[in-house]
Amino acid sequence: MCPQPQGGADNTDIITKWGKKITPESVKTIFDYPRPQMVRSNFENLNGLWEFQAVTDGERPTFGVTLNETILVPFPVESCLSGLKDATDPNDVPPTYQHMWYRTTVSSERFQATAGGKTLLHFGAVDWQADVYVNGQWVGSNTGGYNGFSFDVTEALAGGGAEEIFVVVHDPSNMGPQPFGKQRISARYSPGGDTYTPVSGIWQTVWMESVPEAYIEGLKIVADMTTLTLTTNTNVPDGSAVTVKVMDEGKTVATSSGCKANMPCKIPISSPKLWSPETPFLYNMT
Repeated sequence: MCPQPQGGADNTDIITKWGKKITPESVKTIFDYPRPQMVRSNFENLNGLWEFQAVTDGERPTFGVTLNETILVPFPVESCLSGLKDATDPNDVPPTYQHMWYRTTVSSERFQATAGGKTLLHFGAVDWQADVYVNGQWVGSNTGGYNGFSFDVTEALAGGGAEEIFVVVHDPSNMGPQPFGKQRISARYSPGGDTYTPVSGIWQTVWMESVPEAYIEGLKIVADMTTLTLTTNTNVPDGSAVTVKVMDEGKTVATSSGCKANMPCKIPISSPKLWSPETPFLYNMT
């Protein structure tokens, strides 16, 4: 049971030492920059209290209008930490949360892109289907509850003021066509047997960042005992120059200025430090 619909650690009756640290303010700093690679300084974590509303199928988004509840992102609607009213309350008609809206606003002043640069909006995961709007303009959609996704929202930003981010989510759980394992909507109200509660809505960190005109979209890293093979996936044409530095606690131990964008590049590492459980060493790269 979730004692009160407020979000944060006080909203659950079986609390852990980690859960005690959860507040609408701390979810920005605890999750911080949510991925270990491609860390950029000009970003903003958008976790926190978002407006929320459970809706029926076919309802059209009402942009610019305050929604009737709040939810603590990035916790799924079924979790106590989300802050939504506990659907196991026998006095309530339990919502299924198959169709839901999320809404928040963010200032875009710090994301004013340099000449040719872009502003990206990232979602760690949304279960299951999501349509994303910025200032009422559709910027993209994603299907799949476990994959991260991003949209270029540069053109949708008004610039300088409060920018509205609106997410329309559909998650039919075991009522839909997607794989669902033992997740059952019925487990929200009558748990037992081998079923368990679904995870619906935004359930991983949301963040926004600025990138230059040419930027890295992803990295593929393969290492053997002496050589690092790096593929730098970018938004620029194949063959554009990429410079790589490999560092050991701030000291450069290998460089390569002959790597090409979107193509594998081999970088020898002299006398490499190998990872082991006893010495879990990792190199840094720029």
